[in-house]
Amino acid sequence: MPFDPVVGWHFQFPPDLSTVTPIRSSRLVDHDSVTRYPTHNLIGVGLIMLRVATGISVAGVAIAVMILVLLATGLGSSITNGVSNIAFAQDQTAPQPAPATFTMENGQDVTVDPEYTLVIELKDGPVVIQMFPQFAPNHVRRIKELAREGFYDGIVWHRVIDGFMAQTGDPDGRGTGGSGQKLTAEFNGIPYLRGIVGMARAQHPHSADSQFFIMFAPGRFLDAQYTAWGRVVSGMEFVDNIKKGDSAANGLVTEPDQMLKVYVLADAP
Repeated sequence: MPFDPVVGWHFQFPPDLSTVTPIRSSRLVDHDSVTRYPTHNLIGVGLIMLRVATGISVAGVAIAVMILVLLATGLGSSITNGVSNIAFAQDQTAPQPAPATFTMENGQDVTVDPEYTLVIELKDGPVVIQMFPQFAPNHVRRIKELAREGFYDGIVWHRVIDGFMAQTGDPDGRGTGGSGQKLTAEFNGIPYLRGIVGMARAQHPHSADSQFFIMFAPGRFLDAQYTAWGRVVSGMEFVDNIKKGDSAANGLVTEPDQMLKVYVLADAP
């Protein structure tokens, strides 16, 4: 919420009510806009009360000023210190999950950041995808959002072409649906080899939404034409077992397999 400063009142001394003018005076103690009343306002009010109610001498007023200053300063310091401690505690982040290491089918060990790793639970086992935020940051961000919303849970592999790729991500299961949010293309230099994960789209370059595909085999004609955003680092054998579609029907699958659950590895229980 925008910060709305408290309107303070400045008092002249000796007090002359005809000259009282409003001023805007405040101080931000922390990012939560905790407001502290200015010390000079407290002093001004205190002096008026003392002179009007008691008629004390100038020396008495001076003593009262000293007392008010000490009290106000001490109170302000206590408030500031207390709020600062609260703000410090709020700024502490929770411990991040430790990096995870997986062995790819070529025997190469790959260490991944759990926050940028997607897990797809299939009927035969989990598929682990290392995401590439450095190459396709907006696509990765959107995939993570959808996964955390549970959008992908239960969605089918509606188009699967043996020797080419398996496609999913359509909530309607027909290849024409999506989440309703189009993504600007982030074409990059990642070659479409076995295990690469890319974003499906229509004819327009910026028509990608929620559908994506995993390559069974190299398809270099797709390079720089479809946004590549990840690669399978574990479970490629489970991808190979996804039910294939009818090649005569462009890979359309009858009674297709599902993605049982999709989640970001950092969120794993």
